Amino acid sequence: MFPNRFEPLARGPALKTYIDGMLRPGLLAPFEAALPDERFLKGRQGARPLTFQRATNPHCGFFALSAAQLAHWIAQPQFGDQDCSFISPLESTATLGILKTFPIYKPFGRDMGWLEIEHLDTRFSAVNLAGRPQAAPRPG
Repeated sequence: MFPNRFEPLARGPALKTYIDGMLRPGLLAPFEAALPDERFLKGRQGARPLTFQRATNPHCGFFALSAAQLAHWIAQPQFGDQDCSFISPLESTATLGILKTFPIYKPFGRDMGWLEIEHLDTRFSAVNLAGRPQAAPRPG
């Protein structure tokens, strides 16, 4: 389970923007084929139902493993392979080894905020849907 990344918004229709949108079609297909699993999982926190989705963008810059999971990952042939083929070296370092070893899920829909981590930048939320940086607001 990975957290959703968000950037806080000083202005706008919402308090924050979730920044990990879907990756280009087909990019995750080899990983999903190698580790088939359910598209959605249901869980609970007490009486609260929770929904998780197989991540459409597994990168989040954070993960935590149990001792058993770490031992499993270390035993895999891809452990320490220095593969940098996932988006860029940064995303590869933070995500690719885990992506090759485990199906990755993130909280989905109304439950996105159940597990989230703040991205300490605003470069993603400052881009409009056309892909261009938004103009800075004028003072006064």
